[in-house]
Amino acid sequence: MMEDYEKLASDLLEWIRRTIPWLENRTQEKTVKDLQAKQEDFRDYRTVHKPPKVQEKCQLEISFNTLQTKLRLNNRPAFMPSEGRMVSDINLAWLSLEGAEKGYEEWILSEIRRLERLEHLAEKFHQKAAIHESWTDGMITL
Repeated sequence: MMEDYEKLASDLLEWIRRTIPWLENRTQEKTVKDLQAKQEDFRDYRTVHKPPKVQEKCQLEISFNTLQTKLRLNNRPAFMPSEGRMVSDINLAWLSLEGAEKGYEEWILSEIRRLERLEHLAEKFHQKAAIHESWTDGMITL
């Protein structure tokens, strides 16, 4: 059970360490469609990739508590996971992950709004330019 706990904790921490940089990547996109694709990837992460990890985290806590109870009932010393693999360490890493998620989601939404506003301004400019071009064409023929 100790080995299972250590492996599960290592795997979960590794997944968190790989995921946070992806969530902190703020590469600017040029179009709303590109950002919407990023938003869709984020939704996919939240609905497909994260739920099994939430279950793993719960299973990790259950395993730890079960292990501690069995050891206590058999008058054995408490289990101390290796450095950085305590339940509290996992919870701290998880909080960092959730903070990165929140920041990423806020960034995507603000970037989409910014690009939509820019596209609207560009469209307005093109409409005004078309009006001025037709006016100048009319003045030339006149």
